[in-house]
Amino acid sequence: MNQLLLLFLGVFSLFACNNENPDDKKAQVKPYENDTIHIEKPIFVIFQSWMLDVNQLKLVDTIKNNAENIIWDVSKEHSIWDDTRRVENPFFPVICNSDTTGFLQISDSTLLYYDSFKKQVWKTKYATTFRKYCRAFSSGNSLFVSFYSPIATGSSLLCYDINNGKNLWIGDIKQMMISHSKYRNEVFIYKTNSRIIVAGQEAMGNILQVIDSKTGKNLFFVDDNK
Repeated sequence: MNQLLLLFLGVFSLFACNNENPDDKKAQVKPYENDTIHIEKPIFVIFQSWMLDVNQLKLVDTIKNNAENIIWDVSKEHSIWDDTRRVENPFFPVICNSDTTGFLQISDSTLLYYDSFKKQVWKTKYATTFRKYCRAFSSGNSLFVSFYSPIATGSSLLCYDINNGKNLWIGDIKQMMISHSKYRNEVFIYKTNSRIIVAGQEAMGNILQVIDSKTGKNLFFVDDNK
């Protein structure tokens, strides 16, 4: 009798093992064994004494961070103050992936866009007539332009549809309030992912800002007065 009972239990156990629900096995797998944890690599911008973590939107210690992750060193940019040329209505290059893909020209109250062969594509009304210099780059269908004057404080940042010149947004750019007799200004811009970095060198100090490339919203700024 006991032998028959043991035999019955053995057959039942074998049947149960062969009919396990595969979903039950999956449920026993620990989540972290299948999940991949993605850690975003930090990227940095160097401007004067500042080192900006672009992803975290905060200033960091330059000594503790890897120089290999620096995507932009503003000190390597060409300054118009180093250029002795003084021309009327100059052509300003539009940069895309380090290449010149077009040109901009500011004439009175008009902004003109040309292709790489300097053939006019479109023109649009330009409101800030005293800012006769600009830095520009394109990404997809967007044209980002920072307007400024080398002898007046402040700057502006606008986004246009590169195909027709339609103004898509006006950026929330902060300004430094400085003495009129101290005007001297240079502006540089750089785009990475969905963010635009704007670096300004003024007579009374420096200002660094991060703008959302889709909306023009100011995400971060710091100047020598903060």
